[in-house]
Amino acid sequence: MLGELPKLLLIKSMADLKDNVSFKYVAKQNNLSTTLVRNNFLKATEKQHYHYELYFPEVIAIDEFKANTEHGKYACIITDPINKKTIDILPSRKKKEILKYLTFLNHKNKRYGEKPK
Repeated sequence: MLGELPKLLLIKSMADLKDNVSFKYVAKQNNLSTTLVRNNFLKATEKQHYHYELYFPEVIAIDEFKANTEHGKYACIITDPINKKTIDILPSRKKKEILKYLTFLNHKNKRYGEKPK
């Protein structure tokens, strides 16, 4: 049972991140280190890219944030600014990688302006 406690805290911290709060805030709320929360988030999300159908709104916002990924010191977040939703997080902010991602969506599963089901 003792070994499951940290796993449950990590799962709870991932759920808390859905509220669009900072890693630091979630770490403090769950008595975890910011690095542990961030690394757990990056580990969980790196395997999820491109494995689901994306809702892509007519308007998107692209921003960078400090993340220290294996691709560099910054990552990229793509959001729906009208509905205030995170669409995806890319491990790199480089133009080449963002264009690769958007081109991939154009050929695969991008749906414009539809509401998610």
